Amino acid sequence: MSVKAERENGQAASTVAQPGRLGVGRVNKSSIELALMPRAILHIGLAKTGTTFLQNWLRYNSVVLRPAGFYVAPDMASHQVAASLVQNVSRRALDDIRGLANLPDEKETLFASDPDLVSIISSEYFHICEPLHVAEYFRQENVDIVMIVCVLRRQDILSASGYAQDIKSLGRSDIVDGAEYHPHLDWNCLYESWTGAFPDAAMRMINYSPRSLLSAFKVRLGICIETTDQVQEIHANRSLNAEMTEVARMLNERGLPPMSEALLALQRHLPGPPFGLPAYVVRQFEDAYLVSNRRLADRLRDPEFEEMSRPGWHTDGVCMAGQIDDARFAEIIRLAEREGAGFGHIETST
Repeated sequence: MSVKAERENGQAASTVAQPGRLGVGRVNKSSIELALMPRAILHIGLAKTGTTFLQNWLRYNSVVLRPAGFYVAPDMASHQVAASLVQNVSRRALDDIRGLANLPDEKETLFASDPDLVSIISSEYFHICEPLHVAEYFRQENVDIVMIVCVLRRQDILSASGYAQDIKSLGRSDIVDGAEYHPHLDWNCLYESWTGAFPDAAMRMINYSPRSLLSAFKVRLGICIETTDQVQEIHANRSLNAEMTEVARMLNERGLPPMSEALLALQRHLPGPPFGLPAYVVRQFEDAYLVSNRRLADRLRDPEFEEMSRPGWHTDGVCMAGQIDDARFAEIIRLAEREGAGFGHIETST
């Protein structure tokens, strides 16, 4: 059943904030007032859980989703509103958020003119926001948030993916040598904070799997129509394999210009295992988060989350930090330069 159909059956009018629960609810809102409020689904990420893929899929299928009751908010508007709600000073100072703040404001395009359409607002920046701050913003904007969708991933795998992405795109050069507990990776706390801030919204959690991500996303949102799913253009943000990740890290460490695109092109001819954290670091992640993951799995009662709540975590990749000598490094750089020249652009020239 679509969100639109659920609304017409009276579900939204019956959901009233429970007394004593933390958050911004619908107390004192009549069914008529609720019917007039713009409605939205927030897809809050996380980063490195197929968020870019889902955003591209939504955009590609935006026209066919309208008859099902959904309006896909433009990417720029979604990122702008989410980034504007980030309160962490150091995070706000980074180029991506500063760049969004300097662009023309497109937030007025978040909602369709048709009040029957539910906006899907997707941005990974929501995950790094304080949920109560997000709730207060939408309350002031008189927007009814009907659903929160979040894609999770086992903490060690997510961190490995994020670390490799930072090497590829942000110049990171350190070597991971341990793991410790951080609240922002506690998925049970994440669940509690967002349900607390939005007590009347449905909370939909997905355990990331490349094979089933899209189907799970469509089920959670109630998208039952035919969509275009097998589209080459909607795949984005490719990752470097283990060896290329280490070469990129060494480039960063030595202060040399990045070659990410050339290395991505080269690894088509030099395939290898994906990057993963060392086994001892994975065990430290397990020690830090297993109990919390078990609490979340018990709460959700969803078989998808059993895997991250069971002991015995193993790395799903290889860490080659410190294992590439200068001769191999020079050989890969030479091959990457040749590969880069082949498609007319090489990042080492920047």
